[in-house]
Amino acid sequence: MDRPWTHLRAALVLVAAYAMATLPLEVGLPGEDVLFLLQRPLRIRQGWGLYGAGPDHAYRLEVWVDDGLVYRSQDPDHTWRFPLFNHRRTKPITVSYCHGEKGRNERAWRSYVLRAVLEDFPEAQSVELLCTRSPWPGDQPQRFQSAVTSAPRWRWRSR
Repeated sequence: MDRPWTHLRAALVLVAAYAMATLPLEVGLPGEDVLFLLQRPLRIRQGWGLYGAGPDHAYRLEVWVDDGLVYRSQDPDHTWRFPLFNHRRTKPITVSYCHGEKGRNERAWRSYVLRAVLEDFPEAQSVELLCTRSPWPGDQPQRFQSAVTSAPRWRWRSR
């Protein structure tokens, strides 16, 4: 049994689709400016740059304790204190540090890493935070920046 309003509904959908497809983009709707300003605070703004071309360089953080590698990002063999570096609150600090951005949290973050090293390696004499950079894709990392501290004063100095 065919219902009479299904044909009407289908016709209205086709007309609406045709109108949306042929409506010029230059024609603005009333109140469009107000809605545009509200998109970001209401978190309904659409971003069209979701999938970029990808990174041009890969950055990695390494933690060396007494000339031995204990942590390297994205390395399953060196995962010392992985949650420390991958936590949602500390990962942005780690990323900005390895990208060479000097943030206000950098000193506190380095001190936090040093305390963690001294907890797990109480006999440690030196600690180095090393950031490497390599072209993506690529496997020849170059030293990008590093900070070193050593006993007994434990003062950080950049290399």
